[in-house]
Amino acid sequence: MEERHNITVSQPLGWSLILTIFFSVLRYFNVIEWDWFWVMSPIWISIAIITLFILVYTIYMIVADEVRSVEITYVEGKMVSRKVNGKETIDNREPR
Repeated sequence: MEERHNITVSQPLGWSLILTIFFSVLRYFNVIEWDWFWVMSPIWISIAIITLFILVYTIYMIVADEVRSVEITYVEGKMVSRKVNGKETIDNREPR
């Protein structure tokens, strides 16, 4: 059965939009004399954080997919079965 993962990113963008509007109004009325780069910083900082989380999650999923689960069953010193990622294979090789 395939697992599904959902990511919700709406909340950080809400706060950054409110801060950006607040900073824009302050700049418009000359209360602050910031460069527009810093007035818009809540938006690009939020986008950078979301991008970082997506990148880390993607790398994690790629690495987790590479990790294999191996279960080996021995009877009287002989390997009788081996499961790799849940698929059973029969093997009668001697243990090392």
